[in-house]
Amino acid sequence: MTILAFLGILTILVLVHELGHFSIAKLFKVKIIEFGLGYPPRLFSFTFKETVYSLNSLPLGGFVRMLGEEESSEQGSFSRKSPWQRLAILSAGSAMNLLLPIFLFWGAFIIPHSVHETKVVILEVAANSPAEKAGLATGDIISTVEGDTIFNSNDLLNLIQSNLNASSDWVIERNDSLKEIYIPEIRENPPEGEGSIGIKIGNGRVYLENVPPGSSFEALGFRSGDLILQINGVRVFDSGEFYELMEGTTEPYEILLLRGTTLKKIPITDPLISIEEISTSTLGSIKRSNNIFKATEMSIEQLTSIFSLIGREVSSLLKGTTQLQLAGPVGIAKITGDVAKSGINSLLLWAGILSINLGILNLLPIPALDGGRIVFVLFELVSGGKRLSPQHEKLIHLVGFFSLIGLIFMITVNDIQQIIGPA
Repeated sequence: MTILAFLGILTILVLVHELGHFSIAKLFKVKIIEFGLGYPPRLFSFTFKETVYSLNSLPLGGFVRMLGEEESSEQGSFSRKSPWQRLAILSAGSAMNLLLPIFLFWGAFIIPHSVHETKVVILEVAANSPAEKAGLATGDIISTVEGDTIFNSNDLLNLIQSNLNASSDWVIERNDSLKEIYIPEIRENPPEGEGSIGIKIGNGRVYLENVPPGSSFEALGFRSGDLILQINGVRVFDSGEFYELMEGTTEPYEILLLRGTTLKKIPITDPLISIEEISTSTLGSIKRSNNIFKATEMSIEQLTSIFSLIGREVSSLLKGTTQLQLAGPVGIAKITGDVAKSGINSLLLWAGILSINLGILNLLPIPALDGGRIVFVLFELVSGGKRLSPQHEKLIHLVGFFSLIGLIFMITVNDIQQIIGPA
């Protein structure tokens, strides 16, 4: 499943990218020699109107080979087109990758899908934040935001993102009663590490249904009705996962739970306690889908949210407050396989995120990528028409290509080590 899901998504993203180059090149009457999916050796091909369409054996990419990419005086040559036309052709692939997520997200939001019902609990409230000023407190369960029911943390985060720089009406559950909360403004540029509201949240789905009097669990401090939030910082999604985490460790660990409005941390120093003494219950799931217009609105909001997140990450990298994290084909394939287990909706959302990353990556000014070639065209515009010699440009791209392959190889080795674990 992992390999099929990864290759399927990659094929779609590459196909859309190359169609961007292909369509704009055709628009400007550039002769296309070959449109290839994958890299040679060639598996299958056919010719239509002077263009070879090929399917190749190495699936990690694709290409559009145009007449005169380096230099040519022939009619229909890429190199004879104006700088602005060449810029449009080179940028079209990334532009398609940046637009594709709107349709992928739209599909994810419109296809009926199951959503786990959880209790979204406030774990921390930052001092002097909008949350503290509005009266939110640790242990509060967020019930609705702007009249929309909060079934999980994604619901909350999406609604917060769509109400930046605006006021917001919330309803929270506290001491088994509902309380209305008015937040005057959701911050667009909050202090580092606080978030727009100033809260840290957790999700709970598993209740301890019955903790018998006199049991070892009662002696440790557990009570019937406790809502389990985390085991050693890991969220617990169902009773089966709760039992697996409890049975799967031989080291001391800590359980975070909610009792009423009180958060409690219970350390377990003896991992051999008998979990058969207790019974649990898990909140159910709901079927959710959106109409065409709502799905479109949510798709655009999702895309905007991701670009905002990328902007903040880049800003943090430049400030040195965060470290760059990279994943190669193996790491991305593993994540894709994990996401695929959650259903088609999650897979579409993940494909959209990958498409955005692919679009941005190809625009980076790195030789052998579209961004590297764009730099040469921009140099031509700035220098008043002076072009780098085709031999020098080819050499730079060649060096860049092998450097990129080397970087991917090192990242892939690191991905494999992460999966296998320490020796």
